Amino acid sequence: MKRIKIIDVPHYETDPKAIVKQLSKFLEDFRKKKVAIDLIGDDERSAEFNVSDIEIFGDELSDGVELTYWDTLRITSRANKLAKNRVAAAGVSHLKREEYDRLEPSLC
Repeated sequence: MKRIKIIDVPHYETDPKAIVKQLSKFLEDFRKKKVAIDLIGDDERSAEFNVSDIEIFGDELSDGVELTYWDTLRITSRANKLAKNRVAAAGVSHLKREEYDRLEPSLC
């Protein structure tokens, strides 16, 4: 049986639900900013806007916009793969989920 020092185990977020939440928020924020930048454009009047204006404009513009079913499906698939790969990269894939959960508070 291979032993590893607890101090050497990297701490990654391995909860797929938390990863789905992070990825969903990123995608929504990215789309808001992209839509705002596309609508502002790059003409002579666009120089009047700064970064905070773009974020405010994007938030106002895309209120009520939700992720589609397909977005959620792809994000969930990617989150599950990412969680699995993070457990493998941490070197604790041989542990059961309950054992890892018990060990996790000491990793932070």
